[in-house]
Amino acid sequence: MTQLLLYAIATTLLLFVAFDAFVTVFSTRGAGPMTGLWTRSAWKALLAIHRRRPVHRVLAMSGPMMLLLAILAWYALLGLGWFLLFAGDATSVIDKGTGTAVGLPEKVYFVGATISGVGYGDLVPRGLPWTVLSNVAVLSGTVLLTTSLSYVLSVISAAIERKRLAEGIFAVGGDVEEFVANAWARDPGGPLDDHIMRLASRIGDHSLKHLCYPVLHYYHSDDPRQSPSRAILLLSDALFLIDHYASPEARPPEGVLKVAWSSIENYSSRADNGVVGIEQVDRDVPNHLDRETLVQLGIPTRTSGTDAGPSGYLERRRRLVAMCRQDGWSAS
Repeated sequence: MTQLLLYAIATTLLLFVAFDAFVTVFSTRGAGPMTGLWTRSAWKALLAIHRRRPVHRVLAMSGPMMLLLAILAWYALLGLGWFLLFAGDATSVIDKGTGTAVGLPEKVYFVGATISGVGYGDLVPRGLPWTVLSNVAVLSGTVLLTTSLSYVLSVISAAIERKRLAEGIFAVGGDVEEFVANAWARDPGGPLDDHIMRLASRIGDHSLKHLCYPVLHYYHSDDPRQSPSRAILLLSDALFLIDHYASPEARPPEGVLKVAWSSIENYSSRADNGVVGIEQVDRDVPNHLDRETLVQLGIPTRTSGTDAGPSGYLERRRRLVAMCRQDGWSAS
């Protein structure tokens, strides 16, 4: 009975680890159940500390640490599963020299050597089915190692791209007024429209990478100008001002606005990681989201329809603000 229970637990554990790693590494639906649960909980706890006393450097290290710990957790559970399987039979592993069965401590060493692929040494599996299972254990460890390394490289590349995205937006302007002035006030329909289109494409790529590599949610930059959530909020506010208040001759082509809005909408729906705290975001209209902002910049405004309030946009903006807070930054 105990033997069957060990086999059942071991098989369940191995299948669970395989499923969690597969979903996390290969799926575009987010992290696996175990990885998603503990990473979200750890990030929530870190944010609670951060809101009381800013710890940007700690948050900046949390993403890489979570990635490392996720891989170590898979290896540890994989090793535990195979150990329980071999522990179910007292004679599953023998000493090659003496032919006698070994104890549990030796089986721990045997499993570790097997899944790491360094070879059996003096300890070997005793006949079928243990020789076959040992080969499967080697294969599982090798597959996990190679996929983990590929995943790490992909995540690092995506983390660099997210910083480049933020820098590309903040390069146009550090705040909404400066962004609008540089992007459209001096040369509406000029070359910066192409830059906005490229940014929209990169925002789309960024949001998709959050689905492929969910650990990106926890890659925090301690430089506010390298925060994609803050940068995308700035771009969204600038687009709102131009789209809602600017006169037709001062507006960029409709195609530019449509593509940019679509990319921001996709970002807010794909990269939110279950955003919480939206209800805590202020419902008041920020001062810079006013027609007077364009007037002060010398941008022609509409002669009709300008009194319509931005209430429809505020709900979308509140979500973007909440995503900034989830990233460890305020909206300002």
